[in-house]
Amino acid sequence: EQRSGSIADFTERSGAERSAAVGTEGGEEPDAEATEVPDTEVSEETDAKVAEEPDAVAAADTTRGPQAYAPLLMSAFEISRIDEIVQSGRTGNRLTANLLGSDATEANFLSTNPGSYRFLHFATHAEVVDSDPSLSNLLLYSSGGEPQRLYAGDVYGLQLSADLVVLSACETALGEYRKGDGLVGFTRAFFYAGAKNVISSMWKVNDRSTALFMIELYESIAEGYSFRESLRLAKLSMLENPQFNHPYYWAAFHLQEGFR
Repeated sequence: EQRSGSIADFTERSGAERSAAVGTEGGEEPDAEATEVPDTEVSEETDAKVAEEPDAVAAADTTRGPQAYAPLLMSAFEISRIDEIVQSGRTGNRLTANLLGSDATEANFLSTNPGSYRFLHFATHAEVVDSDPSLSNLLLYSSGGEPQRLYAGDVYGLQLSADLVVLSACETALGEYRKGDGLVGFTRAFFYAGAKNVISSMWKVNDRSTALFMIELYESIAEGYSFRESLRLAKLSMLENPQFNHPYYWAAFHLQEGFR
């Protein structure tokens, strides 16, 4: 299976890649019967955009984790919609760099000078290695063989200035607890590299609901709300969606604020 990552360096500083995987660790996915309801999206604008992407509907039951590495049909849609929000100028700077599909390689990501963006958004598969957190990684593009990976250990060497890093993937808030160090994983790596805030996930997340959630998050940021309030509003929006109002679909994401 070919995996196409989506790395996007969004306005005033940003980037993207995501993860999918099936499972219920940390959050328990509701029974299929409980979610077989009319396809009501979070907002009218998002609903119209999703309607233009009929193939994306098939991604409803895909998650972003290491077991399957199934194609993430909604990641490119997620990135393109967030890019539209950023390009509108409502978040400030309109400078963006989107790396989709075969462009989502480590070399291309580094060549965009990720330290110059305000937002870094990763929409891809993620793999957490508890035994050695430095080997935890975000999957990048694969041309058919083993995918390229952005390792947490390599993130420490980046020089970032991002106000917000969003890890739109599975279990990106997890890691190894070390006495004296606390939790060591993706979040710590991005903080060390210079990020001021990180949004990550506590369990395996659904591809489609995550895309809708992230679009709502950036819509609120664009309206001038703080990152914390924007996250809260995105969760409230999902509660209003009959298909994705179960906590499994939105409660995994949380914000960690740095000390810089």
